[in-house]
Amino acid sequence: AAVAVRHADGSAATVLGPTGCFALAEESLYKACCVLRDRVVSHVVVLASEEMLALTVMTHRTVLRFVQQHLTRAAAAAAAPSVALFDRSIAELRIGTFVELVTVSYDEPVWRAIELMSQRGISAVPVVDEHGMVLDEYTRADACLLLSEDALANGGGGGGVGGD
Repeated sequence: AAVAVRHADGSAATVLGPTGCFALAEESLYKACCVLRDRVVSHVVVLASEEMLALTVMTHRTVLRFVQQHLTRAAAAAAAPSVALFDRSIAELRIGTFVELVTVSYDEPVWRAIELMSQRGISAVPVVDEHGMVLDEYTRADACLLLSEDALANGGGGGGVGGD
């Protein structure tokens, strides 16, 4: 079933269709990770359940970064009792970007998506239509693929940016 959500500023509603993956911020991190795994997707939109407000986009990378940071702190405080990390909610753990979620449309140039990812330190930007419906995502991997294809098409050896 489709889920209607709205942006924090109250702007255009976003509708996640049957293929849209989401988790509620009040649910456990484990449950959100299961959505990532079971749906074989690269991101999950995290929604505030009462308002159906899109809070963040959670990726494998954000989960792993959080776990690494949390375990590093836990190791430093060896006397502290172990926390059931995956039983805590996404909202409680504050994983991902919870303010100023950015999007792009298919009409915008590719450099805009790359600029947003670079400025915000994020790995993906949702692509929305004129009604705010999430259609796709543009990722850092997409940008790298585009650059490598361009380099090969222009006679480059695929050696990456900067060359020899």
